[in-house]
Amino acid sequence: MASGGQDFRELQDALQDVVRGRVNDASTTADVAYRLRQALPRFLAVLDFKGPSQEARQKLSAGTIETSEGPFRLSATDIAEATVLSDGLQLDELLCAGYLDAAQKQGREVSAEAAAGVYMEDRAAQLECLHFLLQAQALPTQQQQQQRHMPEPASQALASATEHLLAPHEGRHLLLERLIHLTKASLTAGSTSSSSGRLQWAVDGTDQQVPMQRYRQHERSLLCECLAFAACIQPHVGPGDVIALASLLEEAATMAAGHPQAAGSATLICVAVLLVIIPSSNDINEGSNDHTRYLGTLADNDQLAMKLKAIPPSAPALMQLLSFAWGTILSVHGPDDSHDEAANLIFNGIDGGLLRFVISDWLRAPWFRDQGKLLRQLQAQALYQLLMLFLESPPVRQQYIEALLETDVQQSADEDAQQQQLQLQLQRPPDSISSLLSALAGVFAVHPALGLDENLRAPVFEEFMDYVGRHPAMDSCPPILVAYLGVLTSLAHDQQGAEAVHGQLAHSGAMYAALSWERLFDIMKGYCQRYSQEGHLQEQAQQQAYDMGPQAGQQRPARPQELMVPDSDTRALAAYLRLLTRVVGRGNPQRVVAWLGQWEVGCGVAPLWELLLQLMCYPVPQELKAALDEALAAMAPRSDAKAMWERLLSAVVVQPFPAPDATMQAMGVVPQCDIIYQLHEIEMRTQRYPETLAFVRLLNALLKCSGDSLGDCGFAYRHYTHFVRVHVFGHIAQRAYSDGTQQWELAAACLEHMRLALELLLLPQGGVPPHMSQGFAASNALHATPGLAVMQDLLGEGEAARALWALLMGAGPGGLAAERQQGVAGREREGAVLAGLRLLRSAFERDQEAASVLSLGSGGTAALLDASLQKDRRRLPAVLQWAPADGHGSSLPDIVHGFADCLWAGFNTPATSTSLADDDSADDSAPPDESPSGGDPRALLVLQLLNDCAWDEAPSLTHMLLGMDVGGGYAGVANSELELDGSFSCLSVLLHAVQLPALAVSQPEAYEAVLALLHALVCAEASAPPLLRLLCMQGSLAPLLDTPSDIASSSLGVEALAGLKQSAELLGLLSQQLHSADAAIPPYQRLCRDIVADLFLAPEPEPGTELPRGQNSRMLALLECAALPLDEPQLDAECRGEVRQLQQRLGVDELLASSRGVGEGGVRTSHHSLPCYDIPALLHFLQQRAGDQEKESQRYGGSGAQSAANTAAIKAACKAALSTAQKWNAWVQACAAQASLLAAWEAVLEVTITRRSAMLATAAAAAKRGESQATILQGLLHGVLNILSKHAKQAGFPVAAIMAQAARCILQVLHAQAVAGFGKWPDPLAVLRPRYHPWMRVLVSLLRPGGSSGGQREEVKVPLMGALLSYLLLCGAGSLDRLPGPVLQALLEGMGLQAGQTAVLMEEAQRKVQGGNAAIVTSAPWLVDIITAEASRASMHQASGTLALMLLGSLVAAESSSVASASAVSPSHTMVAEAICRTGLPDSMLQDLASCGPSLTQQAGGKALRGILVAEAQLHLLLALTQSGRVSQAAALALPPQRTIALLSQCQILELQSGAGEWRQRSQQYDRTAGVATGLLRLLVAAQHVQRANKGVQAEALAFAQGHRAALTALLQSAGSATQRDDSTDLHCLEHGRLVITFLSSLLTAQEPQITVPLELQEGVMRLVHRMDQGSLQKLGAAIGGVRSALLAFLRQLVMNPKASWLLPIAAPPPHDAPSLLLLRETLYQADVDLAEAVAQQLRLQDALRTQAPATASASHEANGAGAGALVVRDAEGQGARTEGRHLSRLSLASSAAACDREVGRLLYIVENALAIILHHMLHPKASELGSARDLQQMVRLLRPLLDQLARYDDAVLRPSHDTSALQALVRRARDRLFA
Repeated sequence: MASGGQDFRELQDALQDVVRGRVNDASTTADVAYRLRQALPRFLAVLDFKGPSQEARQKLSAGTIETSEGPFRLSATDIAEATVLSDGLQLDELLCAGYLDAAQKQGREVSAEAAAGVYMEDRAAQLECLHFLLQAQALPTQQQQQQRHMPEPASQALASATEHLLAPHEGRHLLLERLIHLTKASLTAGSTSSSSGRLQWAVDGTDQQVPMQRYRQHERSLLCECLAFAACIQPHVGPGDVIALASLLEEAATMAAGHPQAAGSATLICVAVLLVIIPSSNDINEGSNDHTRYLGTLADNDQLAMKLKAIPPSAPALMQLLSFAWGTILSVHGPDDSHDEAANLIFNGIDGGLLRFVISDWLRAPWFRDQGKLLRQLQAQALYQLLMLFLESPPVRQQYIEALLETDVQQSADEDAQQQQLQLQLQRPPDSISSLLSALAGVFAVHPALGLDENLRAPVFEEFMDYVGRHPAMDSCPPILVAYLGVLTSLAHDQQGAEAVHGQLAHSGAMYAALSWERLFDIMKGYCQRYSQEGHLQEQAQQQAYDMGPQAGQQRPARPQELMVPDSDTRALAAYLRLLTRVVGRGNPQRVVAWLGQWEVGCGVAPLWELLLQLMCYPVPQELKAALDEALAAMAPRSDAKAMWERLLSAVVVQPFPAPDATMQAMGVVPQCDIIYQLHEIEMRTQRYPETLAFVRLLNALLKCSGDSLGDCGFAYRHYTHFVRVHVFGHIAQRAYSDGTQQWELAAACLEHMRLALELLLLPQGGVPPHMSQGFAASNALHATPGLAVMQDLLGEGEAARALWALLMGAGPGGLAAERQQGVAGREREGAVLAGLRLLRSAFERDQEAASVLSLGSGGTAALLDASLQKDRRRLPAVLQWAPADGHGSSLPDIVHGFADCLWAGFNTPATSTSLADDDSADDSAPPDESPSGGDPRALLVLQLLNDCAWDEAPSLTHMLLGMDVGGGYAGVANSELELDGSFSCLSVLLHAVQLPALAVSQPEAYEAVLALLHALVCAEASAPPLLRLLCMQGSLAPLLDTPSDIASSSLGVEALAGLKQSAELLGLLSQQLHSADAAIPPYQRLCRDIVADLFLAPEPEPGTELPRGQNSRMLALLECAALPLDEPQLDAECRGEVRQLQQRLGVDELLASSRGVGEGGVRTSHHSLPCYDIPALLHFLQQRAGDQEKESQRYGGSGAQSAANTAAIKAACKAALSTAQKWNAWVQACAAQASLLAAWEAVLEVTITRRSAMLATAAAAAKRGESQATILQGLLHGVLNILSKHAKQAGFPVAAIMAQAARCILQVLHAQAVAGFGKWPDPLAVLRPRYHPWMRVLVSLLRPGGSSGGQREEVKVPLMGALLSYLLLCGAGSLDRLPGPVLQALLEGMGLQAGQTAVLMEEAQRKVQGGNAAIVTSAPWLVDIITAEASRASMHQASGTLALMLLGSLVAAESSSVASASAVSPSHTMVAEAICRTGLPDSMLQDLASCGPSLTQQAGGKALRGILVAEAQLHLLLALTQSGRVSQAAALALPPQRTIALLSQCQILELQSGAGEWRQRSQQYDRTAGVATGLLRLLVAAQHVQRANKGVQAEALAFAQGHRAALTALLQSAGSATQRDDSTDLHCLEHGRLVITFLSSLLTAQEPQITVPLELQEGVMRLVHRMDQGSLQKLGAAIGGVRSALLAFLRQLVMNPKASWLLPIAAPPPHDAPSLLLLRETLYQADVDLAEAVAQQLRLQDALRTQAPATASASHEANGAGAGALVVRDAEGQGARTEGRHLSRLSLASSAAACDREVGRLLYIVENALAIILHHMLHPKASELGSARDLQQMVRLLRPLLDQLARYDDAVLRPSHDTSALQALVRRARDRLFA
């Protein structure tokens, strides 16, 4: 359906094969010719796509379209995307649907952007094919080159095709018209974006977003090039086409003026215009009559003349150039009456400086240099034709050549005045002969054949050059001579040109006075003589001044001005020398040697380079010195390079080492020929460095020519390298440059010099070069060879190294590409980068040898070059970014495959070769065995390299070697598409190797490195996505754990250590897979499920076999493996008796016990951050002390036998010490490996039971062993606690902390799942309860002071306290008070159990648990002290302190629950609370809370949040202590409620919570402090209720209410306006209101008459009553019900309290914001309706619980559920899903029934209080004052039906949950008193 872009691509490939000679057979050529003929009509209508239409839009909307492959159905998304594409690109709707289909077939996303990418690529394919066809026929020279390769039929086919395309059809050039139209449209699209909305971007084949503007710019470039090619092939077009081209050029030139990046396109259009209006060189030579008639026709066309005459002087330069070209045509081919007009046009162009524009803004433009050779030659040809026609024009011949010559002469005569004035007044100065010659030079520099080839060269060019060469101005006007020499220099492009130019100057002495080689050499000799004479005069003057003293210093004669080289001579000599350089450098080597001989004979100087070098040493101008150096560099390959070196040394261009002698320093003489002086004093001021650049290039040329002939590795010339390395390149970035290109040219030359110096580095084997002293070689780079000095700089981060890294880490490939297009220095900077990379490569080849030499010289150890890469992690990516760049990409696959081959060979051992050979992709490239075992020993080095770079910033070396996309940067690595059977790389080898458990035995270190690398890659953010996708295809790797775990458990020594490390890495990899995999994707879900089953379930038996007994899961097996005992080696265990005494005398104990490192005189070191002994250092110490001991023994004498015995004993003592140290090192590594394994084990456990709990539950339910999630976790917890109690004493390893965290995690999950599972089974904790008390004993014992488990360490104590807290929460999870009695009875009956008996047994089991816990705590009196001490540090250590406070609160709560359920209370039952109070912690916490205020939320960052959490934990503990006072008088006395309330009165948290101002301004503070305020109010209410009758307590409560009445009133107001905020905030506000009302109600019940509620608070409550009875907050349900219950209870106490005088009216007076009896009646009515509905719902739910089908037997005994997340799992096997559904239904029913029962009780309470209040008012003596008699009667009438309804709620209906006796008593009293 879409355009056949693929057809054009295939046609272009076929054309390329034919044109380049790849295909020569006749059949293929004929097929290509046939396909080309078939494509010609499509070329004539190139890029002609059908536009949108209403008919196509209707077909698209129908959803089905007809295609060549049949009907094609579209989805709604397809239709929408096709519509977007059609509207954005103005394409036919059906065509857009086809592009969507094409995008899908290519594997792209189905979107308008992807379809737009396919569309734009099809457009590009059409244009590129046409472009290639036209390019193949563009230039005659191109055709000649192609005909050498193409067969004749192919050449004829291409010529015929292009002729057909460009020939006129019925008088019209269709292709040219089409190209003009498309180019104009592309210019419009470039200036204004034609895509709107989404289609600003397209998605290419690599799924990368590409701006549509980039596609359009590419199209515009292709179209402009096609126009130029077409005009070159067929220049004869109609006047209308020329007018269209001129109009197109006008638009393009105008656009280029505002968009410089479009200048190249505009220039190509200008070339097309020039080619169709100016005859080619061949036509000029042949004098074609047809072409003359064609040009005459153009000249006579009035419309064309009017178009080109109307170009104003202010038009863009390209349009002025077109006007200039039109003037030349009129002057040659126009009518006679147009000659004056033609002359004016030509003269206007010359006066406007058009030739200078051509030179500066065209031929030297950055975009021109980046174009292809053919395009540049085409443009040069067009300009050449224009210039030749210009020279042919009669005005130029007759008068303007002389005028141009005069212009140059005048400008040269007064350069200081007139030229500067013209430069200021004019944008471009007028043209002259020099600018014309410079334009010709620029043209010949691009296309020298135009001046050398007789078939292309115009006769007028020869006449012009002869005329100028003979003119006297050549002698008098240097600019003309310089420009003339520039033309000759451009023509000397190759050997042919050099031969021609040499011949012209060799034989032109008689004809051209200014042009000859002899003249050049004579001038140089003359200046040398003058400088020599001036030098002698200066020496005499200096000697006289030195003899006469300081007084004669001012009499030294000044240097005569005429002896200096004038600027004119400088430019002329420099131009001559550039020509000499080109002729010598490009000429035939043999001919050049002959020429040099002729020149030496002619000038009388041999060798000739001596003349140049002598003049270079004199203080000539910079430009001339640079030209001399370049000429010397060109002569070096044709001369004696060694002699040139010697002469250069004697010239002292660079001062050698040491510095100048003292005599010269005393005289104050500084040799001004020293180039260092020139660089720093002259060139830096002018910001131009031609001399330095040329001199470095001269040094490079000499180094290339010298080779090994220098001797001593170039030691004598080291100062030149020092100058280049330090003075030039070392500070290259600190200098200013007037020309940006010069900086990078200089950098490239310096880097090339240093590389050549490194190639001279020929180091002797095993030592330093003979001319270097070992003590001075490496310490002083001034005395090292050039190569060694460069290497020392690179290894030691010297000046050159820093500059090199700054260069490489600057702009990347993308930045350089942009700089090449936008700036003028991009190409030069790219050359500098390339030179830097070459230097690095050469340095890496030599760094080891150089480092060894430098180490011998300095006595230390020199680092290798890769150490400099590691100093800055940005360096390696900076180097790698150039690997896939142009010029380097071809070697990247070789690098990847080479490393992969090395790994393959390393794993190709006899044990693994059979398995590895299954991979066909790698079979052919695997190298032969390179080691006795069949493996490559370099494989470990490759693995180490990959591991070292795995964590580097992406893209890194590891990513590149693994075959990832490093070209796309970070995103490319993350989006790499990797396949198991993809390209051969290190990753494919690693993935095969990891599946080979045999490697764990045969190559344990390599297997560990493989696992570590995969683990690191999965953990890294960039490489994780592709690695996870690839590993998912491999399936679960958990079974691979069997081999390393078996090794670790059954082996000893190194093998066991390797097994532990391998298991740790593999577990880490599995944990990361479980954590990162997206379980919503089916493949990842299957992978995670398999990993969980393989790890946590015991292996299934084989079919037909029994279940093995005692076989554990892999997790338990690994835990047992990690629990193997590791006894710390002891010195006294190695030896006894005399040997032990000798060890003590030798001081071995002190030596081994010391913690001093080797550098401090000890024997300790660190290996991978582990504390170890340095065995060589220990051996050295022992040898010294043993020698001293032997000498001491010999001093005291003794027989020979005794001496021998002593010596043997000393050796045994030392040997035992060394053995102990080695065993210690092995023990340390084993302990670290165990800790690493346990850390990975804990990570797997945590991620499984938190993120994959549902999968674990499903796997356990489906297992055949009858396991459950609870039993699995129980077994794991048992193993964890076993390790904690036995193997947690290693102080240097975090085993205890890891296992404590694992225990905490398991207990937390058990608690959460027990809560979620309550109601699913009769007793979800039945299986776990027998384990409760052993678990707690272990946890408590681990916290004991002075224990061996390290429980007092901070990193261990915190997780242990967390585990103990989770245990206490778990113990309380099964309490039956969560369910009301009727609900519990219905639930148990529905399970088929005896409700009463089961409930009693469960309660009894719970009491036993609580009693046992209390007994354990009682038996460990130190426990509370430890936790209390930790809690007292909460202000400094918020995390551990908060956890300790929460743990103490749970201990107190558990103790209170145990006391409440016990039959008798003993003093010890409140031991925890009393012990806490004795420490003074409660008083300290109250003091902290008393100081709480605004500072709590004003702290920065997380500090404020941590402070709030500490305050909440303190209130939690205080609340538990206060509530414990209800069951124990001793506890109440330990924490007096009166003091508690008194200190709480000082707290300002309520004021902060209820502060005034806009809610948005304090919402953040509210969110932070809401929990603290809630805890404070709960503590206040609890303290008030503990001793409700105590007068002091009530007095303090009244003082609190009075002191905080404003804050309490504001809290009541916030509760009434809860609808203004979100639900979470509303709940906080409502809870605050309920607690405030409860607190105030307690004040109303006080016995003392002076204690009452402040009036302000009473009014606030009354207003809240009115708002709560509005019924506007029903969305919050229970929270609103709780507030209403509290309000009505308060109101009842208030109106019935004799201390108050509140009576409610029947109807509230305006503004109706107070409660009334009618409002209460409405509340009573609504409560009655809700009560009836709630009772009915409660009965239905209880019936449903009773009729539920009983669960299966296995489910009935399930100890724990899968957690909340597992309740929604769909079991595919059916039965599990049905059982789970019944459990879920029963749990939901029980929860709903309990909530409904609580709602019934709340409604009964509301009904009772409301009825009591109404009845109190109706029976009050002042009832008649509440309203009118009518109102009273109405109130009575409304109450009658309500009382009848309430009478139904008797004990038979609502018992045993609710007592309705008080309500029924009120109903009877109301009936008796109101209706008697």
